[in-house]
Amino acid sequence: MRFGVVVLLLVLVVVAAFTASNLGSITLLFWRWPVLVAPLSYVVVGAAVFGALLVLLVSWPRHRHLGARIRELEGRLRILEAPPRESPSATYGARSDETRRFP
Repeated sequence: MRFGVVVLLLVLVVVAAFTASNLGSITLLFWRWPVLVAPLSYVVVGAAVFGALLVLLVSWPRHRHLGARIRELEGRLRILEAPPRESPSATYGARSDETRRFP
């Protein structure tokens, strides 16, 4: 996991250096119509933010489902790890040493 974080940070530094060195304006076209005229750095950062938000929205239901499943399994584990309680039906008909026996 640490390797992935290091690689991600390295990519972010490279992208930041690239966008800082390219200050010229670009035009984003939607088919033939110009949609946005902005510096390249704004476009790159905007695309990264848009991608992060899109991934968050797509993965959120799965994270909620897995969180609920983890809580359910932790509850089951807590029940299984609890010391066993004797039920009243188990001790009702059992003989003990104090039971008086008649000949």
